[in-house]
Amino acid sequence: MLMAVLLFFSITPVSNYMDIISNAAAPTTLYLTPNSNWKQSSAWFAAYFYGNGDTWVKMTDSNGDGIYEVAVPSGYPSVIFCRMNSSNTSSMTWNNCWNQTSDLTIPTDGKNHYTIAAGAWSKGSGTWGTYTPPSYYVAGSDSLCGESWSTTADKMTMNSDGTYSITFSNVGAGTHLFKVVKDGNWDNGSWPSSNYSLTLDKTYNVTITFNPSTTNITV
Repeated sequence: MLMAVLLFFSITPVSNYMDIISNAAAPTTLYLTPNSNWKQSSAWFAAYFYGNGDTWVKMTDSNGDGIYEVAVPSGYPSVIFCRMNSSNTSSMTWNNCWNQTSDLTIPTDGKNHYTIAAGAWSKGSGTWGTYTPPSYYVAGSDSLCGESWSTTADKMTMNSDGTYSITFSNVGAGTHLFKVVKDGNWDNGSWPSSNYSLTLDKTYNVTITFNPSTTNITV
């Protein structure tokens, strides 16, 4: 006896798969590097998201590196970055917007960092790239660091509060000099402006903490 077996298949349209892939690849945070024009007059920055309704979100520079970040609300495919009027720091409206980028599609290829081109104002050019968090190193005398004034030997670790720390073990008595260096290069910035001088009366484990937002150093 022959039996007929019916098989039922549920086929999802290819377009739905593309939506799934795109949503999975969409960044959860966007970053903005304004040019020197946009930084004038103590401007602040906001992002206008649209394409699924619309909403404004204020941007912040949480670690003081001059790059502003914003969390992407779920489901929004497009964004406009805006330079806002410094005389009103709470109103996120078009009337309070000094300058804006062009309409931008939020990338789904891993890029999440928009840099406004030098000299651009409203709807000028810019480029998408991938944000790399800054790194910080302690460079100092060999009595503290082991390797005298190396800008890349002693990398600090980022803490949950956005500060960076490093611990040197068994640092002997005496005076030890150091600076914190951004991205392992003197040209990218170093703090404090003069060497930090640390004097110990005996051997200690020394923890150095740096706050990029305030450039404060605690030991």
